[in-house]
Amino acid sequence: MPFGAGAAGAEGPKSIYDRHLRTQIHANRSNAPVDRASKRGYNEGMSYEDQRQAALSLYSDLYKEVHGVRPRWNYGFTLEQFDTAIQALDCEIQDRILEDAEDAWKRHSNNTTFTNPIKFS
Repeated sequence: MPFGAGAAGAEGPKSIYDRHLRTQIHANRSNAPVDRASKRGYNEGMSYEDQRQAALSLYSDLYKEVHGVRPRWNYGFTLEQFDTAIQALDCEIQDRILEDAEDAWKRHSNNTTFTNPIKFS
């Protein structure tokens, strides 16, 4: 009776559904799932100096993306000044993306030749 009734695997292969693999966290003594999403904004709860440091890091990265070097001056900006400078750098990056796309389209359209034109009567 190697494959008969009572043999291991006789009922066929078992399947694992994704619902069995999902992690679920339940509150103590209930079946209600716990909401793990943050109730605060991204920067809420950060100190002013932490927010300023995060803005400085973002500004430095964007400046390097636009100009090729990191800024080398004193970072005495306030959060509002960093926000304005970051928005200006973001606009420059967006303009460059559009210019690059236009240049690519021009190069593509200049190199395209139609060898079998369609004629309409």
